[in-house]
Amino acid sequence: MNERLFIRLPADAREALRWGLLAPGAEAFYDTGMCERDQLARLAEVAAGREVVLILPGTDVLFSAAQVPSKQLRQVQRALPFLLEDQLVGDVEDQHFATGARAEDGTLAVAVVARARMAAWLDGLKQAGIAAQALVPDAALLPGGGLGSPGACALLDGGLALLRLSELELYALESELLPDMLALRLAEQPGAALRVLGASEAQREALSAALPGAVLSFEDCYDPLLFLAGQYGPATLNLLQGDYAPKTDRSGLISAWRPAAILAAVALGVQLLSVGAEAWSLSREKAALRAQVAQVYAQAFPGQTLPEGRDARKLMQSKLAALGGGEGGAFLPMLQKLGEGFAQSSGVKPLSLSFEAARNELRLDVSAPDFDSLERFRQQLSSQGLAVESGPASDSGNGFQGRLVIRSAP
Repeated sequence: MNERLFIRLPADAREALRWGLLAPGAEAFYDTGMCERDQLARLAEVAAGREVVLILPGTDVLFSAAQVPSKQLRQVQRALPFLLEDQLVGDVEDQHFATGARAEDGTLAVAVVARARMAAWLDGLKQAGIAAQALVPDAALLPGGGLGSPGACALLDGGLALLRLSELELYALESELLPDMLALRLAEQPGAALRVLGASEAQREALSAALPGAVLSFEDCYDPLLFLAGQYGPATLNLLQGDYAPKTDRSGLISAWRPAAILAAVALGVQLLSVGAEAWSLSREKAALRAQVAQVYAQAFPGQTLPEGRDARKLMQSKLAALGGGEGGAFLPMLQKLGEGFAQSSGVKPLSLSFEAARNELRLDVSAPDFDSLERFRQQLSSQGLAVESGPASDSGNGFQGRLVIRSAP
């Protein structure tokens, strides 16, 4: 926020309020004007997007101080009603307590205001559509008299006088009462310095007569609101504490991130669907491949099924190894010689082949053009060192079909 909107409520409710827009470091208002209290809604557009500081009449606030050992804000706020109860006119429960600066000795500046007044001010802003970030008593904006700083400051604004004698001593009173009050307060402080702003000639004479031993410096103040606004800063006493502290509004942050969150959720959903579809497709492919492998296994090993969960490749390798080597493992050597026999025998073709591992016996059904061709094929296998027995043979009309029982030669 580059500009602040300052709205000052006058002590007299019948008077119009004053407002001004002030940029940081500026010496004059960017824009300013007057507004009736019942027309505060006219400032809603001006307040939009800007920090709003409502300056309240100090005459509605009790300024005090209290010795509170604890520095924990919650504990301080609980203790203040009991420490200041004797200074209050109304019930403690009906008062709001706000804390300001703390002196070196632990004394804490305190502002007390009726909750009914707080409600009236905040309801007026709410009805006008304005949200204030600070509610500041006018006297709390006076400079001078700070911790460790000499001097005090008074601002005379028509019939109102604002006074700060120290960081912890603030007053708002009728201007005609100021000389007598200062005479009592500064009677025991000869040479005390007082800065006076906005005093008329008559007021200057009255103050000089009442404070003959004080060092008075008079300055003109043509715009009290501009002067007070120029003193506002982060350390200024703000009544919006405790129950009236502004609530953190995260709706804007949530709204800003909502589109991104929706897009992220949609993207995640699409990704999950894609992964799920891919997994389903791979699962189907795996099932189809498993069925094909089982079919090949059944063809290679008749009467046997592929065990569920077993690695078909490793299982077939182990079975082939058992067939091809070791004790009783003569299948592969026999198969090699059988292939050579087919290569040298014209017209003889295999029809089926089975191997009984327990007996190292291979049974082969073949077809041949004639009986002589079948016999020559048997003799060819015998010449290769195989023991071959002829089984049943028959004439199929297109040639002979016969069975041979083949073993390794002893």
